[in-house]
Amino acid sequence: MMTHWCILPSVLGFFLASVLDGLGRWEAKLRVWGRRLFIVGWISQTAYLFFWYREVGAPFVVTQGDSIFLISWVIATLYLILGRRERWQTLGTLFSAAVLVVMLLGIFYRGANYAAIYLWPHAWVVPVHLAAAMTAVAVFAVAMITGVLLVISDRQLKNHKPMRFRLPSLANLESVLSALVSAGWVLLTVVLATGVVMMASHGSIDLGGHWWLAVTAWLIYAVVLHSRLWQGARGRKGMLLSLVGFLAILLTFLEAHSK
Repeated sequence: MMTHWCILPSVLGFFLASVLDGLGRWEAKLRVWGRRLFIVGWISQTAYLFFWYREVGAPFVVTQGDSIFLISWVIATLYLILGRRERWQTLGTLFSAAVLVVMLLGIFYRGANYAAIYLWPHAWVVPVHLAAAMTAVAVFAVAMITGVLLVISDRQLKNHKPMRFRLPSLANLESVLSALVSAGWVLLTVVLATGVVMMASHGSIDLGGHWWLAVTAWLIYAVVLHSRLWQGARGRKGMLLSLVGFLAILLTFLEAHSK
């Protein structure tokens, strides 16, 4: 299968990227090569998703493992976008390692099979629902990381401590955090809307624990993002908000996949 040939360069790319980015603290050229290898890993990931779609003949989110693999791809894509700024490139080791761990988990853990739900009425909504849910998990995960970096950077500046490595500026971290949380809320809206369509088309409305977790997270962010509260969401407040969103969507994911 063509997909198998895409896995090895992807794994090696992210592994070597994490190593070279770590060594890049002492040699700038190594960080450049680390980013190049990260791009190689991302291209291989993308090729895997493309060929998997062609071979299966259905959207690539077919098993739980596929869902997790998609999360790793979204995290990698977000870092490629953020890494266009020099200071974000100093976080290459963190993101490369995170992508590698999540991707390997998706490869070796297949879990339940979703194939049957593609036979439901309005089956077109299933891949939209699953892809939006997995993307939301990845977006809130990166938002949580950004929130933690925001707290670290803010504390170092207040305590006048020298930074061991250069972090993105506070203004940049805040703008990225705001954009990620806003995007996560939109994705969560899509997840809830498509979830209702799926349940209605299946002939039953099952409002389980995962549904109420998702609704709770959506309501919290609907209030926060559309009020003045978010304008002051910096430091610990911003980190806590991103953490709440990530935990809510992660618990929703785990609850939904435990059935």
